Amino acid sequence: MKLGRILILLFITFFSSSCTKNLLVNYQADPGNTTNLVLRFNKGLHHTQLSVNDKLLVNGKLAKSVTLTNLPAGDYTIKCSAYSGWQKDNVCTTLKAEINGDEKTVVKNIDLPVKNGWYWVGLTSLVVWPIVLVAGFTL
Repeated sequence: MKLGRILILLFITFFSSSCTKNLLVNYQADPGNTTNLVLRFNKGLHHTQLSVNDKLLVNGKLAKSVTLTNLPAGDYTIKCSAYSGWQKDNVCTTLKAEINGDEKTVVKNIDLPVKNGWYWVGLTSLVVWPIVLVAGFTL
């Protein structure tokens, strides 16, 4: 009984430690006439790299969304790339954003490619095997 509880606790700890986050990145310190740019992904990204006008702001993070705060008015080239063995294709997106300073927040949605077959094999094994192990120890 104790071993089953330990396995469940380890299982919960493993999954909670690798959760994607909403990242907050301060582009500049001066909050004058600036805008916040929110980049929302339709799925969580692993090993995320984000650069604005060739300035690397995010490197190797787990991200569900990235909020760039204090962007002054101007034109921006935003490059976002991510890698995950579960994705069918790597994510590599370049988008243009025109910030005029009048809006408080601008939201951009980024669609990601579909997951490959190995994702489903891995997910199934991660869900099924702990149940089998816990059930085997309790019988």
